[in-house]
Amino acid sequence: MPVRNERFRRVSGDYGSIARPYLRVRYINPHTDKNLQAWALIDTGADDCVLPASFAGLLGHNLIAGNQVNIGGVHGHDIAYQHTTIIEIPGFATEETLISFIENLRTPLLGVRSFLSHFKLSIDYPNELFSLEFTEKKSTAEYVDHWPKP
Repeated sequence: MPVRNERFRRVSGDYGSIARPYLRVRYINPHTDKNLQAWALIDTGADDCVLPASFAGLLGHNLIAGNQVNIGGVHGHDIAYQHTTIIEIPGFATEETLISFIENLRTPLLGVRSFLSHFKLSIDYPNELFSLEFTEKKSTAEYVDHWPKP
């Protein structure tokens, strides 16, 4: 298990202090080998991983040269630029994957499709702990085969 009983980090915001599941990760540009470490919020409501636009230059990406996409979130739609990036934690690294970089984002988000889908996530809110363990991905077909026939 790459992460076991990791403590939530307490952050201050507009509504006071709240504990949230943040994970220390390394982002790597596979084309330049530039990398940076940051605390990223585990966000099961995010389909994909998203990074602040300021990270693009630090990783050697030209922000606006990336694939331009429109993505939706809590605050509506934003223009994002996608660049090939690897996300690494001790004992695990993603394959090269397109990660979106957004101008008005302050906190890196670890979303489902490009990161969390590799793990079983356990969250213990009362004790402010979380764990990630590797799990084998199953195809949708494996689940559909077990559904009762109509």
